[in-house]
Amino acid sequence: MKTEARELALRADLAKRQLEEAALPALLTTKQAAALAGCGTRTWWRWTRSGVAPAPLKIGGGVRPAVRFNRDELLAWIAAGCPRV
Repeated sequence: MKTEARELALRADLAKRQLEEAALPALLTTKQAAALAGCGTRTWWRWTRSGVAPAPLKIGGGVRPAVRFNRDELLAWIAAGCPRV
């Protein structure tokens, strides 16, 4: 009985997460990418600079281009167990 309830709870959590992921835009901000990975923005930047997490996309030119992260690339990275890239 308890295993059935636990399995239903896990399925509900998975369905909720899938809906949340589907609602995310294709290009994520640093804050969104960090939240998806379950860490803070400073940790996220440290991971991207050291090659632990996927590198950002730079959009535009100039001194401070916009920085975004590919949602599908991040989801694949998380699904693979967050290997070094």
